[in-house]
Amino acid sequence: MEVVDELSDPSKTLQTGDAPAKVRALSSLAARNKRGPRPSEALLTQVAAQLNDESSAVRDAAVGVLRQWDADTPPTDARLRVALVGARPQARLYAAQGYGRVPAPASAIDQLGKLGRDQSPDTTDLRLAVATALAGCQPDARPGAFVWLAERLDDAAPAVREIARNAMSRDKLTPEQRELLVVRMVAVNYDRRYKTPEARIAAARILKDDPGETPVLLRAFRPLLSANEPAELRACAVDVILDSDAAVRGCVGAGDTGPVLFDLLGSDAAPPIESRPEARRRILSRIAAAAPLALAADRLRVVAAGDPDAAVRGAAEGLLCALPVNSPDDVVCARKLLASSSVGAPEKVLLLSALATASGAAEKVVPEVWPEVWAIVEAQSRRPDAPALLLKALETSGRLIDRRPGGADAGRDRAIADTLAGLAFDLDDGGSGFDPEARAAATRLLRPFAGLAIEVTAARAAKAKLEPACRLYEGVVSLAADGPLRDQAARVIADRALLLAKDQPGLRPTVLAAAGRLGGDRFVDLPLLWSERKNTTTGESHAVELRVWAVEVLGAIDPATLSGGDRGNGKPAADVRTKVLKQLEFLELRGTDPKLRAAAATSLLEFRKRLKK
Repeated sequence: MEVVDELSDPSKTLQTGDAPAKVRALSSLAARNKRGPRPSEALLTQVAAQLNDESSAVRDAAVGVLRQWDADTPPTDARLRVALVGARPQARLYAAQGYGRVPAPASAIDQLGKLGRDQSPDTTDLRLAVATALAGCQPDARPGAFVWLAERLDDAAPAVREIARNAMSRDKLTPEQRELLVVRMVAVNYDRRYKTPEARIAAARILKDDPGETPVLLRAFRPLLSANEPAELRACAVDVILDSDAAVRGCVGAGDTGPVLFDLLGSDAAPPIESRPEARRRILSRIAAAAPLALAADRLRVVAAGDPDAAVRGAAEGLLCALPVNSPDDVVCARKLLASSSVGAPEKVLLLSALATASGAAEKVVPEVWPEVWAIVEAQSRRPDAPALLLKALETSGRLIDRRPGGADAGRDRAIADTLAGLAFDLDDGGSGFDPEARAAATRLLRPFAGLAIEVTAARAAKAKLEPACRLYEGVVSLAADGPLRDQAARVIADRALLLAKDQPGLRPTVLAAAGRLGGDRFVDLPLLWSERKNTTTGESHAVELRVWAVEVLGAIDPATLSGGDRGNGKPAADVRTKVLKQLEFLELRGTDPKLRAAAATSLLEFRKRLKK
């Protein structure tokens, strides 16, 4: 586009003319059709200088010219410099807004920054323009702009504060910039005009995203944990510290000066300083993860007892469960935690482990209070998560048995064996049963109780309904071994279950399996009687189903477990084996029912096979 001077020489008019003449010259420039020749840059720079004229009419006219000709083409740096050094509001605003379109060089930063210090209400547009210019300055000017933007963090206008905060967060902070923010946040002697809560909170948010090395982080944020700090500022500090393992470790040391994280959780005499429950829970979990040795039982007990949030109390309880038991106070706390419904089984298992390995003054206390502890655990035996807890308690009982005052305790051992039997073989009220792994572990722990194990299992079976009774009688059989235990189990099944099975068909498969596994003369008399059509003593007729099952029981017995006519001392003995053999042979040939004859044939075949071995 061709550039020409005005015929009336507006440049000279602007240099030497009076106010009316300048207004006419400027109006002539403003009236030019934009399709015509553009005023020269030198002329527009002279127009920019009129923004500092004493006449408001001249200043207003100059603004009109510049607004028209800057609409499509940004102003030059030279023109903006002329306006920037002026004292009039129009000149300052034009310069600031112009540098919002043209990236400001480093040489203009200080002058721009000073323009933003006037906080009067009528300078809001200027401060907004200054902040925008500083935020968009040339890359090499950003370090200088950062310092001036920091003064705008507590600007009266929210939009200015937001621009400053966003610009300061744009690039990775330098050590000098971090130091500036730290000073604004915590320095005692810093100019209070630039240390308002708003400015400190904004500085903390900027530093939060790029806190630098741990020493800087701690110097910036640890003092903010104080109860005297604004809640928002303290919350920012908590979040930053908890994000760093090293920072967490730096804020838990009892010998250090300054507030520590535990201070935020309250005390016996005061509620928590940190008002956010989720933050209090995170404080506990982060200390446990980053500085577990700093977990103090006395501090955790305060939180577990007094925090207003149930989840926080639960977190403290969980951590207490994992701590060693070293003192009588620890033992008292352990009893409370075991009784707490809010503490889960995994945490209680940890607690029982700690009780089993108690040391110091607690070592002698644990065996003395163990009966009370056991009663607490046993009372929870029907909880869905109880098996693992009970098994751990039972293992602990075994470790403590020799440490109890007075040695072994028969009553306590019976209670332990009974609970194990319930876990190993009984069903819960809903019929779903306990976890198979828990059952297997309970059975393993029950075996060393030997005869007592069979006795309590049989006692449970005698009181149980059909389905759990079957499981319990099967448990009796599984506990049996050669020798006295086998005989004891055979007595239980033959004297109790076998008799009950006559009228309870549901028990018959269990008894049949027991007869095959245990054997012995005890399983012979009643099946022999029931295999007959009628009881000759009472006149009672036997149903075919009962007779068939009785024959199956006889056939399941191992002949080697039956008396064979010789006691081994030269004296004759009842030949039970021959009795069984002859009864099966008779029923195979002369049984009154086809089902009975078929069952007798099958049982006789199996009995003879084992007899030949």
